[in-house]
Amino acid sequence: MGRSKLFIQRFCIVKDCNKKYYSKGLCKKHYEKKRYANLTPEQLESERLRGKQRTANGEYSNYHKNNKEKRNASSKQWRKENPDYSKNWAKENPNSVQKTLRKYEESHVEKRRIQRAKHPEWQVQYPYTISSKISDILNIPHSEIAHKINTKNNECKIRDNFICQICGSKENLKAHHIFYKSKYPKLTLNINNLITLCEYCHNQIHWNKWTRKSFITPRVYFNIIY
Repeated sequence: MGRSKLFIQRFCIVKDCNKKYYSKGLCKKHYEKKRYANLTPEQLESERLRGKQRTANGEYSNYHKNNKEKRNASSKQWRKENPDYSKNWAKENPNSVQKTLRKYEESHVEKRRIQRAKHPEWQVQYPYTISSKISDILNIPHSEIAHKINTKNNECKIRDNFICQICGSKENLKAHHIFYKSKYPKLTLNINNLITLCEYCHNQIHWNKWTRKSFITPRVYFNIIY
């Protein structure tokens, strides 16, 4: 017991690191960095091939299976110490996030369809009259409409490089339907009918309740897209 407590209390000796001790007075990151720093290209290639061989033999996967509880505990502890890491990474790498989500959706179509049917609270609550109209015209189950709209919205943002096509902002982005869903339900899932806008420009485009004046006319849309 005394030895394990002593081990837990040790930290990396590198200045301003303060990460958990791994080996030779260093955390895992600095230990690996030091370990490979003085290797020749031939030695690095040998290490790479050795790792590849271990992967093929199943050594890594067997280790993960045999130490599942230990790994889960360390992962849980790390997430507690770094609660905002995932959110910050997702904000910095939106394209990677969208690609991963798209791959998962494509490889788990039936599973995701069942999950969405069981959890209607996951869906964005569009007005029933509009969603039912879209469902009838496009012949899509009501439970699938929100998912398909969100998927097209994400594709639109990726196409426009996550930039507002009017002011160039990269914050609070929305996918706007040029021809509104309520009036043109057939164009709901047409990506050419979508344009990426920031929240301010999106609000300005929709008719103001008091002035009844539109901020941008359809002609401007077509100049932007075409």
